[in-house]
Formats: sequence, structure tokens, C-alpha cells
Amino acid sequence: MNSNICKFYTPSLSDSILIHCFVLESNLENLSSSNPLKKNRMLLIIQGDGTLSINQKNFDFRTGDLIFAFPDEQLSHIQSNNASLIYIDFSGNRAESLLHRFDICKSNRFFDNLGGTIPLWKESLFRASSENVDLAAESVILHTLSCMRAEKTTNNDTVSAILKIIENDFNDHNLSIVSIGKELSYHPKYLSSLFKKEMGVSFSEYLRNKRINYARLLFDHGIDSIKNVALLSGFNDPLYFSSTFKKVIGVSPKQYLQRQES
Repeated sequence: MNSNICKFYTPSLSDSILIHCFVLESNLENLSSSNPLKKNRMLLIIQGDGTLSINQKNFDFRTGDLIFAFPDEQLSHIQSNNASLIYIDFSGNRAESLLHRFDICKSNRFFDNLGGTIPLWKESLFRASSENVDLAAESVILHTLSCMRAEKTTNNDTVSAILKIIENDFNDHNLSIVSIGKELSYHPKYLSSLFKKEMGVSFSEYLRNKRINYARLLFDHGIDSIKNVALLSGFNDPLYFSSTFKKVIGVSPKQYLQRQES
């Protein structure tokens, strides 16, 4: 019995990230093709292990590994052990900017220890409809990239501790670099400087983006109360949430919800 799920989306040229398909693949032999890829592809292994070939270079994988492939590359299945994966094909100017920002390229395409994102990938695909699959897939891409950035800092114990606190408490509106400084017994100015040096972005911007990305996920999964989403995402002021959401996403929460319904 074929248990594959494949949902396609016809993109608009005005989209910042163009989503072309969001696919659960349980038969990895289907990945082999005589035709090269036409878009960027982001693959997350959700079960099992095995080997994939990209341009005749083999990559051993296991559950939780994330692999990128790029246009004009040949991707094929070598072998697998009860493996399945989900992949997103995407393109667009913002997509290229994000790949550059996170230094994702042919020489840096393999990332491990991302098993924590599997539930989000699966739920987003299963719950997506033809009307909002672009939003669901884009949210998955952004969330996964933020987790990859966090993973890069694991060699710094202090920054790792900050990231863990953010991950656990980002929806607490009282969370700040000052409160974290008290918890870790460090001066907040030192933590702020260290965080920006290691992460390439300020603590406040990272926390803001974390909250806004979570708010998008809540909207994408059917919560349409702007006030409730604001509170669940760590904002105690819905008006400030709305202005911040528009600044980050480019549209207001109301416009974002209308886009989903259209």
C-alpha cells in the first residue's frame, strides 16, 4: 500500500518564498530521477537510515538529519532501512537570501540533530490544505532554519543555555535578557554582547522572530483570534503584537488571516 502524501501549490511571483511542493515520501526509490532538480529542495529524515546520492556524492543519513539539494543537481536513492522523509521544493529571492544568510550551499548542505522539528513538519503537512500549504511550508522552513542557527552555537555553553531558556519560555512576556542574566548569574550587557557575537543577531531580534514565527504557526493551524495568538506567543499587548507582526512579516495579522481564507 502506498502511504505517500504529496500536496502541490501553484506559486505567485509576488511571494517572498515560492513553495512548489510539500511531500511525504515513504518510498525513497521515488527520489531517483533522470532529470535534475529544478528548485531548491529541503529534505528532513523523519524515520530510519540509509544513503542518498547528490551529484554522485553519497550521504549517509539517519532520523533527524536535514539535507539540502539545489537546482541542476541529480538526486538518487542508494539504499535505506525503513526510511521515510518529508521534503519541500522552494525558490524565490528571499529563499536565496536565507540560504546565503545561513551559509547553506553545496559544500555545507548536511545538518544533523534536528529531530525536534519532525512533529512540526508532519503536523504542518497533514493539516495543510491547498489554500494554505504555502504558508505552512514557509513556516516550517523558517522554524527549521532558526533551529539550525541554534544548533550552531552548542559549543558555547552560555549561549546554549540562553537558547534553551528561550525555547522553553519564549511565550512568557516577562522573558528578557535581564531575567536570563539573573537566572544564569551574568550581567545582561555581557550576555547581550555574547549572544549577538555568537548568533549574528541581537537577543531582542531573535526572541521577537521566535515569537512571531510561533504566532504564524498558530494562525496556520486554525487559531484566528489575534488577541489569543498574541498572548500565546509572548505578547501581552495585542496592538504591539500586531505592529511587530507587520514589521516582521510585511502584513498585519488581519491581512495574514484574510490571505489564508482567500
